[in-house]
Amino acid sequence: MRALSGLPEISGQTQALLEVVFAQTADACALCDAQLRVVAFNPAFGRLSGLRRSALPRGLAEVLPQLTAGLLAALRHAAEQGETLSALPSGLPAAPLASVYPLAGEGGPHLALLLRAAAPGGTSASRRTGELRTRRLQALTSALSQAVSVEDVRRVVLEQAVQATGAYGGTLLTMLPDGLFALIGSVGYPGGLNPRWRTFPARSEYLVVQAVRRQQPVFATRHELSPAFLALLQPNTRAVAALPLQLGRSALGLTLSFAREADIADPARPFILTVAEQCAQALQRADLYDAERQARQRATFLAEAGRLLAQSLDVEETLRRVTALATEQVADWCAVYLPQSSGELAVAAAHHQDAARVEVLKRYLKQFPADPHTPYSSAWVLRTGEAVYLPVLPPGTLEALSVEQRRLVGALGLHSLILVPLQVRGKTTGVLGLATSGPERTFGPADLELAHELAQRAAFALDNARLYQTSSLHLDRYRSLIDASRQIVWTANAEGEHVEEQPGWTRLTGQTPEEYAGDGWTRRIHPDDLPAALSAWRQAVQTRSVYEVEQRVQVLDGSYRHFHVRAVPILDADGRLREWTGVNTDITERVLAERQLREREGRYRALVEHAAIGILRTGPDRRLLEANGAAERIFGYSREELTRLTLDDLADAEGPGSAALPLGARPQERRYRRKDGQLVWANVTVSTVRDEQGQALYGVTLVEDITARKKAEREQMRLARVVEASQDFIAFADLDNELVYLNPAGKQLVGLEGAVPPGLSMVAFTHPDDAVLLRDVAWPQVTHSGHWTGEMRFVHLRTGEIIHVHRSIFALTDSATQERLGYATVSRNITEQKRRDAERLAWQATLEQQVARRTAELQELNAELDAFSYSISHDLRAPIRHILGFTALLQRTLKAGNDTRAAQHLNVIEQSASRMNVMVDALLELARRGREPLHLGAVDLDQVVRDVQLDLAPDLLGRQVEWRVGPLPQVRGDAVLLRLALFNLLSNALKYSLRQPLASVEVYAEAREREWVIHVRDNGVGFDPKYAGKLFGVFQRLHTQEDFEGNGVGLANVQRIVARHGGRIWAVGEVGHGATFSFTLPRGEEA
Repeated sequence: MRALSGLPEISGQTQALLEVVFAQTADACALCDAQLRVVAFNPAFGRLSGLRRSALPRGLAEVLPQLTAGLLAALRHAAEQGETLSALPSGLPAAPLASVYPLAGEGGPHLALLLRAAAPGGTSASRRTGELRTRRLQALTSALSQAVSVEDVRRVVLEQAVQATGAYGGTLLTMLPDGLFALIGSVGYPGGLNPRWRTFPARSEYLVVQAVRRQQPVFATRHELSPAFLALLQPNTRAVAALPLQLGRSALGLTLSFAREADIADPARPFILTVAEQCAQALQRADLYDAERQARQRATFLAEAGRLLAQSLDVEETLRRVTALATEQVADWCAVYLPQSSGELAVAAAHHQDAARVEVLKRYLKQFPADPHTPYSSAWVLRTGEAVYLPVLPPGTLEALSVEQRRLVGALGLHSLILVPLQVRGKTTGVLGLATSGPERTFGPADLELAHELAQRAAFALDNARLYQTSSLHLDRYRSLIDASRQIVWTANAEGEHVEEQPGWTRLTGQTPEEYAGDGWTRRIHPDDLPAALSAWRQAVQTRSVYEVEQRVQVLDGSYRHFHVRAVPILDADGRLREWTGVNTDITERVLAERQLREREGRYRALVEHAAIGILRTGPDRRLLEANGAAERIFGYSREELTRLTLDDLADAEGPGSAALPLGARPQERRYRRKDGQLVWANVTVSTVRDEQGQALYGVTLVEDITARKKAEREQMRLARVVEASQDFIAFADLDNELVYLNPAGKQLVGLEGAVPPGLSMVAFTHPDDAVLLRDVAWPQVTHSGHWTGEMRFVHLRTGEIIHVHRSIFALTDSATQERLGYATVSRNITEQKRRDAERLAWQATLEQQVARRTAELQELNAELDAFSYSISHDLRAPIRHILGFTALLQRTLKAGNDTRAAQHLNVIEQSASRMNVMVDALLELARRGREPLHLGAVDLDQVVRDVQLDLAPDLLGRQVEWRVGPLPQVRGDAVLLRLALFNLLSNALKYSLRQPLASVEVYAEAREREWVIHVRDNGVGFDPKYAGKLFGVFQRLHTQEDFEGNGVGLANVQRIVARHGGRIWAVGEVGHGATFSFTLPRGEEA
């Protein structure tokens, strides 16, 4: 297909020439359809846009997104108006100028778009600009001349005037009566305006405020604007023009946004002001037209409203028509509020284009009724009769409302508000409300006057409709009364003849007026009743007295029905008989009922006589008139004797219910005394039989012997009291195992409050682990044998606490039929018993542990005692032998007179005595250490070792000692005893390494799972491993006193201290290679 196909028919040569020009021109050319889609283009356009023919058709704005919004708007205008436009800014750097030419073709209107570079030289550009402005002004003037209403002019201003000035966008604003500015419309802002444009205060730093207040145009570039106004602008705005447009008493402002500062330069401003002047003149002209049109519309509206209101006498329909008509003509909202019986106002009718908003209004008034003492509310208007006129709702109106009220009022979307009273005959009967939703429709004084006129017409229409409804209601009630009473109303002349139509008689009998005329009506009277009826009627006519008979009338279906006929004469003012008015009342049901009553009376008498309960008939004086056989059996009196008594005579004076039972009282339980003196309980009901005038004729007393039942109830009551007072869990369940009763102690035990909820079973509070026992053991046994007893666990329903119980479950059966009725369970809380048993077992186990520990301690003490005894008998005996032996030698030496020898013997005796004294002190110290109580606390072994090192320092003068102390733990123990143990171990290590030139003592700790192991290693003389077991005995020494000093109880003390801390001690050594002493301390008790 060739690029220019579809254009108007031209010659072949011309077509070819156009094809060549289209292909070879350096200007970018494109052919667009009415939707601005590119359908053909030349190579230059392809190079400019990168578009391929395979992608056709494609939107122009999509192909060249850099095109200005003004150019796109101009293209649409050219497509709609068929206008040629040239020298338009395109927004493309490579081809800044654009021209548009409308074309007509077979496929509808098309546009030819030419994009070209700017012509050199400013004179040509200025000329083209002037030509463009002239064309735009002509187009704008033409459009404004065709705009009739203010709304039409506003649309032209936004659609054409903004574009004519070269602005890319613009807003039209109005100043509201309260000084606020509100947005009427906008154009050229694809991303949308800042929401603050919709309504904002009249701040002096805003350009449009300045222009409207001064009635002068204001031009400013972006850097000249205040920060507050800049926040309202689009990012690409570089200059702004604000133009005042006066509209009657309303002030409008046109704000223009320019993408370049040059667009508002001095050369451009005259044209912009010319455009503004044209728009202002058009608005003034349209305002006059609208005022005239609105006046006609108001007159037409009121006439139409009057016509509609006069058409219907239905209140709801009248209100619906008023509100619908008002929203079509004068408002966005219309509502009528009427007072309810409660005194509150309610929405009787409301109309809005959005039905959902009407529901919001109704919900608001229902949730927040109008307060008659709150000014400007609908209830206030009803109370005061004064109108409310708010051209613009004050900004602070919503601030005093709650959050929910603000939300609902905001959903209503109110701008202007009028509330006027509906008044008729000096009384306010309701309120009419009108409202608009936006600033483009703001109420004025003419609207208030119109609202008053509409309210007056609506008030009269509502009053007429209500009067009509009241009249119709009274008529309907009269007709309903006649229909409900099955009455036929008829009239006759003074001679007793039916000369007028009797529609009721026709409906009843089917006779036509010709058939019942004269005395034709008598043909429908039953032959047996006709003579008496005619005789009574003739006599009444002659005497002009009331006519009243009962007769049978043949009705439409051919059957006879009973009627009570009553007719009264109607007299004139002068006493002459004018006519008869009569009423035939259908009494067929009453006659049949009386007949049935007589028949039933015979049957009832037989039933009374053979009834199982006592039946007595009493007179007004409460004396017994009749009694049946059952009454004789209950009271033990004959009928003759009973008729001489009253029920009060039979009552037990000392029992409950001895007071007289009034007639008509509810059934009550009374206690009576039989003739033989026995007491009898009875359920007594006293009813009254009255005549047609409501006077009491006699009373009927029903006496049911409930002596046996009362006895059973007393037994049940005693049982119920026992169950209620029981401290055990007692519950009853039906055959489906659903609880029907749980006593208070049971509820308290399982944490159940209030009534037993439906569907609660015995399994609900059974421990899950015991549910299997309940299901597989207990219930099968109950089902088979009727009983099961055992221990279970309950679970507290609220706390989850486990409760141990001793439980009995048994089936409930009817003693007479052995039919199973349900199940019962009695459970006793044995949690405390279980706890005491557990404590007893734990105490026994603890006691056994203490006995075992004490036994072990005694065994240890016995072993120590044995060692002590051995020491006494062995170790102490040696110095004693020395003393005795050298004493004997001393005696012999003294006899011989050898003083030197005697002195030596005395020295030995003294050394042996000292040695024995040291051994006795050591034994006492060992015993004392075993008896001392432990003072437990946190012990830092690092610090203890450092303190012991300081204590041993004086003994190390002149010696070389290498200390190697690793990190030691903090443990829980007796600080004094642990220091003594480490002192003994370290002093031993230093003592037995005395002969080493460099003594080495190493202290380190080993961490195990449950204990610490403390090691003390030296490089001393060591010991033979086979004697390791003797190291910790009392006075057990592996070296002589001459070799190493000591008393032989140091290591025994260490062993005693470690053992008292729950640890153990051992030693590893080798002769000549030092020794390592290790002991443990519990790790779980470390500090």
